[in-house]
Amino acid sequence: MKYKIVGWINLVFGSLFLIQQVTMLFFVYPKLSYLYDEFGADLPLSTRIFPYLTTFVILVLVVIVWIGAKLVSNKIPNDKFLKLGIAGLIVLFLFGGYYFSTQLLSIIFPLYSITSNLQP
Repeated sequence: MKYKIVGWINLVFGSLFLIQQVTMLFFVYPKLSYLYDEFGADLPLSTRIFPYLTTFVILVLVVIVWIGAKLVSNKIPNDKFLKLGIAGLIVLFLFGGYYFSTQLLSIIFPLYSITSNLQP
């Protein structure tokens, strides 16, 4: 039973984080870089490295979702996948909150820096 619980948690939260990362990478970041190009400004370093870091995070999330799927679908309990699933949960919850907050700051801060220079 504990195998399926860890597997479902990995599947659900890993999929949610994965959808969020893909959305930010393919929809938000291109619009932000286009906006910076329109203003003729340079992107901050944190925003320039965003696509590379997000690609790495997407790969990690795909592995976590795959481990969750293996835990849910296996009929025979596998302690190796359980340990990997628990490690995946730790990665999701500890680093997920930190990465999500820094990701939002790397998107919101550049928008604020562009708009703060506009005169009403």
